This record gives sequence, structure tokens and C-alpha cells, in this order.
Amino acid sequence: GLPETTSEAADWGTCCHEIAETCLGNKTRQADEFIGQTLKGKSHSFEVDEEMAETAQMYVDYVRKRIADYKAETGKNALVFVEERFSLEGLNPPFDAGGISDCTIIFPLWKLIETIDLKGGRGHVVEVINNPQARTYSLGALMKHQGHDIEKVMSTIVQPRAPHKDGRIRSETFHIADLVEWTTDLV
Repeated sequence: GLPETTSEAADWGTCCHEIAETCLGNKTRQADEFIGQTLKGKSHSFEVDEEMAETAQMYVDYVRKRIADYKAETGKNALVFVEERFSLEGLNPPFDAGGISDCTIIFPLWKLIETIDLKGGRGHVVEVINNPQARTYSLGALMKHQGHDIEKVMSTIVQPRAPHKDGRIRSETFHIADLVEWTTDLV
């Protein structure tokens, strides 16, 4: 049934991310292969059901499609980083400045870096437009992967269990200069 507590919901999300991460680490794995298995979060365990598998799969499909589209258009491989830790401590920002990006993809020929965040939640719909967390992740990815010629950053939120007028997968793309300006305002 529905997770009742915050920690239960968080653990549900952790298990869902674990499935997604395994699938992205192995091109042939699909989330429904996990149905019936028990996964453990910090304090709650869950038997993987169709809903958890479908939530993970929507995110996995999106990531795989982005990689495939780039390959089809350019003939090159995108650079993919799953569950990558980053920090903005160097900027001394006025908030907790780090985290783990679910997936960061660098598309060198498109001069684009994209951070993709899987949100397992169903109640709280997360907006991607002007989302400080999403922008922080873009900034973190940018700082971590200097040396690539990047002009644009794209933040994508995949939230399969919460309907939204812009769809369950929604993105914000901005030019690097705008991100730098936003960062300056922030700090």
C-alpha cells in the first residue's frame, strides 16, 4: 500500500532508485525483472510491485532514449554519469550545497549538459521551472565536468506518480550565462 510516513516514502524512493541504477548500469536489464524481489531501504523493506517497477522504468526509458537520440544524430556516445556526487562548497553558497545527481549526461556535440532527477513521490508535485534544487544540480554538474565546451544546461524531472500539466517528464533548459547570473544572485 501507500507509504504512510516520510521515512517510509523516502525508503520507497531509495528502492526505486536502486532498481533504476541497476538497469542503467546494464543496458539489457528492465525494471519489471525486479517484481517480487524484496529491497531494503534505511528502515523499511518493500516487495517490488508493478508500480515501483513502472516508476523506475519511466526514468530508465527516458535516460536510454536521450542517449540513443544523441547517438542516432551524431554517431557519437554521450557521457553518462549515474548517481554522481557533487559539491558547490567552492562558491560558499548560503545553503547546503551538494548532493547526488541521479543521472548527468554530457552531449559534447550539442554543447549540452543535462541532469535528470527521478522523483518517486506522489503527493508533492515538483516544479522544474525555477527550481533551485534542479539548478543547483546543473551548476554542480557544470563545475564537476569543466573542460567540456558547454553552452546550455538542461534540468529534467521525471515524476511518474504525480500528474502535471507539463507531463510526468518535464525540463527546463537555459543558457550557461543565465545560470551564472542566477548563481550570482543566489550567492
